[in-house]
Parts: sequence; C-alpha cells; structure tokens
Amino acid sequence: MVSPASASVITNATQSFSAVVNDQYGQPLSPQPSIAWSVSGGGSINSSGLFTAGSTAGGPHTVTATSGALTGTAAVTVALTPPVATSIVVSPANPSVAASTTRQFTAVMNDQHGQPLASQPSFTWSVTGGGTIDSSGLFTAGGV
Repeated sequence: MVSPASASVITNATQSFSAVVNDQYGQPLSPQPSIAWSVSGGGSINSSGLFTAGSTAGGPHTVTATSGALTGTAAVTVALTPPVATSIVVSPANPSVAASTTRQFTAVMNDQHGQPLASQPSFTWSVTGGGTIDSSGLFTAGGV
C-alpha cells in the first residue's frame, strides 16, 4: 500500500511517499522488505520515496512501489506555483473627469504572472484632492 494514495505537488517541490508491504492477512510484514520506487512522469522519485516535481504542470502520473512481485501505486499531479498577489491595477489609469461629474474606478489584484487572482479582495479607496471617492470606487470631481 502506497501512502498518500494521491497528491498534488507544486512545480519543483517535493512530496514524500511511503509504502507498506502486507502479508496475506493484511498485516504489515516485519521486517519490511526493500522497496524500489518509480514514477511514470512529472518528475523523479528517489530510493526513499521522495518525489521531486518537474517544472511543467500535468498529470496525474503514477508513482509505483515495487517489492519482488508486489506493486502498489499512487497518483501524483504536478501543479503550477500558487498565485501570489503582487500588483493592483486601477482602471481607468489616467482619466479626465469634468468638474462636478462622476467616474467609476475598478481595481483588480494580479498574481506574479500578471493574471487576476481567482478570489479578489475588497479594496479601500482614497483620493488626494480634486474630489471624493466612495467605498465602491465612484469618484465625484470637485466643482473646480
């Protein structure tokens, strides 16, 4: 039996797998025999069961533990690095707003790849001079 039965590993990260060889009654053998490890893709696995993900997302790939004629498997999927919030993009970027009129602004938080985060945070709006802005990003220009 290979544990965990499935795992998702971030690109270039590691995941430790373990295996237990059981007897015909489902009891762990004592002592445990040696285990040979292999993986069908997505990275590499060492003789201790430590999987190192490659730099490309994909899968699921199969991790196999072999002891004599016995085998056990687990699934491993390689995922892209988790998103990290790195920038806020405000739109419109350089608007011209006529005196005493309004203009709606929006904000989007992007990750390290320039992609919008799947779950956007709430934003706090402020303006220095020229008018006011409410909590939803609606700017009201002053009379001058």
